[in-house]
Amino acid sequence: MASLAFVFSGPSGTITVNRSVSDADAARLIAAYGAAFDTVPVDPADPQGARRPLTPPEIIERWADGQIAASIEFVRQHERTVAAEAAAAAVRPIEVQL
Repeated sequence: MASLAFVFSGPSGTITVNRSVSDADAARLIAAYGAAFDTVPVDPADPQGARRPLTPPEIIERWADGQIAASIEFVRQHERTVAAEAAAAAVRPIEVQL
């Protein structure tokens, strides 16, 4: 079995969520995310040279970075929506008198 963990440590304390998947499914996750990410230079000093696929630790790090970025963007979009609703509600109507 493989373990997937999400840990949030902050003002609410530390919250850990663990989930398990089979080794076969873990391999599928790594393969799919590995296929989605680009290759990297064999020699970082020669970015135009030979390339190699990412290693499993590099894949997992990029996967985690993507999840964090998506979570941050979700919060920003939520806050924009709330702010837009508040701004719209604050607009006073224009009264026309006959």
